[in-house]
Amino acid sequence: ENKTPAEWMKVCDRLGSGLSTSAMMERMRRIMSLSYHDLPYHLKACFLYLSVFREGYEIKRGPLVRRWAAEGFVGGRRECTPEEAAGKYLDEFVGRSIVTPTRVVNNGVVRCCKVHDIMLEMMTEKCMEENFISLLGSPSKHGHQQHAMMVAAGHDKIRRLSVHGAHTSQGKQAGGVHDKHLCRRRIKKDEEQDDVLSSGDLSCVHSLLMLRCIEKPIPVISFAKLKLIRVLDLEGCRWLSNHDLEDICKLSLLRYLILRDTGVQRLPRLIGRLKELLTLDIRE
Repeated sequence: ENKTPAEWMKVCDRLGSGLSTSAMMERMRRIMSLSYHDLPYHLKACFLYLSVFREGYEIKRGPLVRRWAAEGFVGGRRECTPEEAAGKYLDEFVGRSIVTPTRVVNNGVVRCCKVHDIMLEMMTEKCMEENFISLLGSPSKHGHQQHAMMVAAGHDKIRRLSVHGAHTSQGKQAGGVHDKHLCRRRIKKDEEQDDVLSSGDLSCVHSLLMLRCIEKPIPVISFAKLKLIRVLDLEGCRWLSNHDLEDICKLSLLRYLILRDTGVQRLPRLIGRLKELLTLDIRE
């Protein structure tokens, strides 16, 4: 029976996760892959970009369309701004059932949405094939591929990096056998991250997202060395230091900077040097 990608995802939800290796799941992945190849060229980059968000993450319309515009995925048009054009792209994704609306306002505009986990898995595979985005950490809320660095085979240059860090409270103290094991795993995780990042080339990174990384997951990165970066999202990263902020102010190509919920009380005067900056969010 012929079904749309959205209908196949509903079937998957009803039957549960036990079918991950079944013929039905493989058929559904093929259908989703065909739906990707059927997309117009200008939508493919925006489609793959959705893989930066972890499984189950609620994506807000405003930040997403501003990211797409800052990345250069949206061409300028006479009749609308890049952000307005990006909003139309998102509406087309809703129409194609690529994303699922989670909040719709009275005028019918989708304000928030999510990507189905099976669709997200297919997006991630395509990103690896095309070296579009590299992922560090666990993109799955269930911990699949935990603490893995996913970089396309044969590519050592990282262009976009999404870091999925720990989402636990930073103030919790270790105590008991479970916490001791957790501490050892965390140390091992940090060592693995250092290894994989030192083996990759970060000089070409255009986009770095570290959403809600309670602990600094990649100490080997120096913001000042990310000379080509255009999009930097550090929402919830409360470990930012004044030195980090000063380094960020040296990124002359930066267009999109999110410091929301980072505890930053004052921005350095050097922030005025960011002449290309279009979006700055420092709300708590």
